[in-house]
Amino acid sequence: MTLLLETQSPPDETGTVTGAASQMRDVGFDVALVGTPTAVATAAAATGTDSGLFTIVFDVTAWDGSIFIDGTDPDDAGSTAAGVGTEHDLGVTGTGTLLADITTLTGATEAGGSFTVLDGETERFQIVVDVRDGAVDLVDAFHSVSLDVILYALAQGDGDLGYALNLGDFVTPSIYLNDGAEA
Repeated sequence: MTLLLETQSPPDETGTVTGAASQMRDVGFDVALVGTPTAVATAAAATGTDSGLFTIVFDVTAWDGSIFIDGTDPDDAGSTAAGVGTEHDLGVTGTGTLLADITTLTGATEAGGSFTVLDGETERFQIVVDVRDGAVDLVDAFHSVSLDVILYALAQGDGDLGYALNLGDFVTPSIYLNDGAEA
């Protein structure tokens, strides 16, 4: 085996150094989308107003230590700033009343407001979002849901750290929902 070592002269040093504080952690996790997010519309016969059920499933694998996924029900990102607050942030197109829930599909231990993912283990989570007419009026429109931020912590309790690295594919298809009760 031969190694080749190349040297270069240092670049000219010009300009101004700018930057921000960065955190380095020796405990982390990977997030992987499972399957394809789904969206199902249901027409309510009595009112004529549709509702939509949106589902996103993902795996979390911890490395170099345990991590704790926030067990607080997700919220629409419009009501909390992404990565700030106490709830996972969702991107929801359209309007209507949003009811969301995060659950474990593999039996991750839930205590102290979080789900435990042990070092070297993988746990599966599901977020189900129900969008319907209610306190916020449903608007005739195409609706979809995306997962923008997963909140977590390095100790048991509500997550105050936000993970948003590879969530671009964590979005459901768009479905049309009709508020048939409009005047």
